[in-house]
Amino acid sequence: MRFLIILLLGWTCLFGTSLKYFGGGDFVAGFENLSLQTKNAPQESFSSRSYSLGINGGVEQFWDSDNYIGGRILGEFTMGLATPNVNGTKIAGLFSFMGAMDLMLDFLPLGDSDLGIFGGFEYGLLMLTSSESYKDYKLSSETHSAFWRIGVSLLIQKEQRIEFLYKAPLNPLSLPENVNGIKQHKVFSGGQLSVGFKALFW
Repeated sequence: MRFLIILLLGWTCLFGTSLKYFGGGDFVAGFENLSLQTKNAPQESFSSRSYSLGINGGVEQFWDSDNYIGGRILGEFTMGLATPNVNGTKIAGLFSFMGAMDLMLDFLPLGDSDLGIFGGFEYGLLMLTSSESYKDYKLSSETHSAFWRIGVSLLIQKEQRIEFLYKAPLNPLSLPENVNGIKQHKVFSGGQLSVGFKALFW
């Protein structure tokens, strides 16, 4: 949250009152792995799928008179379910708090709409929650996740955006847990696809 507030303040100082504010939501499908490791044991990795709904908000700014090249920052909260394939586990809860920065290029006018691409960087916390265990591991994780972002955006009448986004993980990590004197590392991370909607407020 501090990271997002600092970004918002910095962006406002640079670009003043010409910002466009937005809010929206999205559906996210994830293709993650849950990796479990202790110091003296080989790493075990289990495939998973996740499905979540998110809400987001932020500010965007274009730097030319034709609204061709711009940037934005946003924050997002998501909540959903994951299905880690570990010891018969069926469902686990999934939550995330993320902040992101994108560069945007709206390059193709389509009447009252504009088609564009965007890409950037995202960082935050991805939390897997479950009451079940595997060996000595609790099947839960708090993973500090960074992602590269790339997507396609359709701006409709300068007021709404429909977006398709792919996120690729970059060096995810988690703080170790101490269980019976042994440190455990549990990382839940993988690529994500999302489709979303944003409404712009002038």
